[in-house]
Amino acid sequence: MTDYPAMFEPKEKLVVSLRLPMVRLTFQACEGAFLQHSFGNKPLVKHDGEPMFAELAIRSIMEQAGWESRWVCTFGSDAKRPRCLESWSDAPLRDQKHVPLDTEQEVLLARIAERNHNVYSGCWDVLAWKGDRTLFIEAKHAKKDHIRATQLEWRWAALRAGLKSDDFVVAQWEFVREVAHGGPARARGRLFDWDAVQANNAEEYPDPALPTYEHCSEWVEGEYVTRHVLVPEANIDYTQHTIAGFEIDPTTVVVLS
Repeated sequence: MTDYPAMFEPKEKLVVSLRLPMVRLTFQACEGAFLQHSFGNKPLVKHDGEPMFAELAIRSIMEQAGWESRWVCTFGSDAKRPRCLESWSDAPLRDQKHVPLDTEQEVLLARIAERNHNVYSGCWDVLAWKGDRTLFIEAKHAKKDHIRATQLEWRWAALRAGLKSDDFVVAQWEFVREVAHGGPARARGRLFDWDAVQANNAEEYPDPALPTYEHCSEWVEGEYVTRHVLVPEANIDYTQHTIAGFEIDPTTVVVLS
């Protein structure tokens, strides 16, 4: 316990705004899918036609992009020995297959843990690496999950260990149900709400619910797809327009082919 002078003994916590890189992901729900061992009914998403936890879907997406990755599972594990997973069988956590990290990543995690009170608690969900680049990705179910204090402490420990703020990404995900699908075609368009995002970025305390479009061009060109989407959790029904995976202002779309 830290000793403070009598007049400076903290009695409360000050909450400050922290901007974290974030991506938004959507997954279809696995209707009827059930696991007996699921961390207490942890939700399942459908990815590549298979039911899985969001953390493993994110790991799979990283693998498909050419990155090596693991779900670093600290929940229910020894605080000093996390379990690294590539998949999940319908069995207790103790029976899941631990897939060791590369030596370099093991050393990195140990270096961060040393600066985090010698524990792995708070480690972000997915550790991914490619060449000399390392990413920590934290999966958060939109409107249900929030960044915890221990996860911020892990991030600060990692920064002290030499990582950069851009090495941490929050993957905010939600369920969607695709009703109709149009395309693809090749087109050019402007990123959705570009002006609002730029104005928000200039605010002293920006709205964290908006994207930042960091390192993105205002206009994108590529495969144009429209989807009629239902978001049952939010009672939303809309048509989504995307080019090269980015949501686009439909009034700016110019079909090229």
